[in-house]
Amino acid sequence: MKNILLILTISILFFSCKKDTSVELLDYEITATSTLQEDNQTLSDLWQKIVAKSESENCINSANWSFIDYGSKACGGPIGYIAYSNKINTSDFLNKISVHKSLQNTYNSKYEVISTCDIPPAPSKVSCVNGEAVLIY
Repeated sequence: MKNILLILTISILFFSCKKDTSVELLDYEITATSTLQEDNQTLSDLWQKIVAKSESENCINSANWSFIDYGSKACGGPIGYIAYSNKINTSDFLNKISVHKSLQNTYNSKYEVISTCDIPPAPSKVSCVNGEAVLIY
């Protein structure tokens, strides 16, 4: 009986301590009934988390850094590019980027947003300058 109780306790502790980041991303949504202010706040909150994660590591060796396009213009294509360290939880980071793009698409459709149709140039690499990641074009 003690063994069963011990196994049950360990199992509960193990599974309760594991953070499921996908649940956090479910908190971000744009619905048919949400207001413009709520939708702007949703996009802003998620973007702030993306930027915070991107800036959470000092850039010392540019070989440990990558970049990805972010956002979604109303007429298609990304808004820009953001650098991130390969030392962070890249799966979580890229998932946040993907959710942000999807939400922005929904926002653009919902509010019939008009944007420029130019495509921003893709960077060729990331360089480290004074501890910060800088995209090189």
